[in-house]
Amino acid sequence: MDDRRAAPRRHQHQDRRATPRTRRGRPTQLQPPLPPRRPSRQHRPGTLLGGPQTGRRHPRRPRPDRPRLPQRGRLLHQIRPPRPDPGTTLLERRHQHRRPQLHPGTRGRTPSTARRPGRRLRHPQAEAALRNLAGLHGPFWNKPGLTNGADWLRQTDEAGLSFLGEILTAATEPFLDRFQDRLSPTDTDTLHRTADHFAQWGRQVCGRHTLIHGDYRLDNLLFTESHEVTAIDWQSLEIGFPGRDVAYFLATALPPTLRRAQEKNLVRAYHEQLTQMGVDDYPLDDCFHDYRLGTPQAPLLTVLGSAYATNEPTENSDRMLLSMIKNACAAIRDLGTLDLLGSHAR
Repeated sequence: MDDRRAAPRRHQHQDRRATPRTRRGRPTQLQPPLPPRRPSRQHRPGTLLGGPQTGRRHPRRPRPDRPRLPQRGRLLHQIRPPRPDPGTTLLERRHQHRRPQLHPGTRGRTPSTARRPGRRLRHPQAEAALRNLAGLHGPFWNKPGLTNGADWLRQTDEAGLSFLGEILTAATEPFLDRFQDRLSPTDTDTLHRTADHFAQWGRQVCGRHTLIHGDYRLDNLLFTESHEVTAIDWQSLEIGFPGRDVAYFLATALPPTLRRAQEKNLVRAYHEQLTQMGVDDYPLDDCFHDYRLGTPQAPLLTVLGSAYATNEPTENSDRMLLSMIKNACAAIRDLGTLDLLGSHAR
């Protein structure tokens, strides 16, 4: 008997998937090597520390130097930005950012934006949007160290707002040249005066702070039939004055007649939600005062959005910008915001 035949074959235990072969058993270079089999959960490293349910090498510990998001029971579900599926491509993730995950109770329903031709925002929707906004503001109200461990999170100070005021002044004239024939002289004057008072506005809104959305307008909100709200477009998230979000929403989403009739009740609903979330040192009068003080946010974002938009203007976009700027200018006049800024400046 040949000794070579009696000897056991070596490397018989190796996984052939690691080296693809042809029919004759020769290795081929046309196919990439397949990844090794993933070990079962009970054999993964770290299961003794992390437990059989987690598979972590070390248990997760809280970081006291970083602001922690409140638990799902404290913060409204719809205010959280959607998390992309880790198995999707970058292009699919960008589209997923436009399709936020709804509250579990709303799955299966079709959310819709409130801004459609001939459709107006109803009072229950506006109240739900403001209560949802309080779900973002409340947990971070006047908390220090919000930027610890979050270098990407910006906080616009007085100098930053003054710089934005200079950009607003430069962008106002092109905006008026574009819409001069569709704006009234009163709105044109209000827009000019708002740009002139922007330096005083920066000094007044740098005291109270929280985490704000930065672009909380009607086009960035999705509503269900049960008036549950989902906020999208979180790239403007920053630390800032909470009245900016409240005023930007109310001043642009509601027509002047409807806003005048409902703004006190809507601000009260926002204040009640803040109180329920633990903000107990904030009287209702101060809340309404901050709403009045935050209205320059509306012409600021509307004018800058028109001047620096990357898309080609369309009739629908022009109609949206005109509606927002007209409503914003009317709110500034009705609430006496410029007089409020002038009295603080003296």
